[in-house]
Amino acid sequence: MFCPPNPAFCQAVRQVLDIDDLIPGPNVVIPALRNAVLGPTIEKAHRDIVDSPAGRAADEAAQRMREKLEASGIEDSELEQQVASEWQAWFDEECRCETRAV
Repeated sequence: MFCPPNPAFCQAVRQVLDIDDLIPGPNVVIPALRNAVLGPTIEKAHRDIVDSPAGRAADEAAQRMREKLEASGIEDSELEQQVASEWQAWFDEECRCETRAV
């Protein structure tokens, strides 16, 4: 069974591979991670995202969304899509705020 990666990792994959998939599938992620250049680039991007204020804010918002959705009994695949979407929305907004503050 496919278990989607966490939203910060998905964001790193989207950035490095320049794709739009909200949750990139294993057929995209696994070959990229095995690539000698892309793999380390994705891992660094993931660490940078996790360590960023935008990443932390997005994680908190996504966790709140996950708790609400789990309490509602929503189907797992729908839950993951909505949590990933919430995470990306918060991350994008926080990045815009960081850019304006600089």
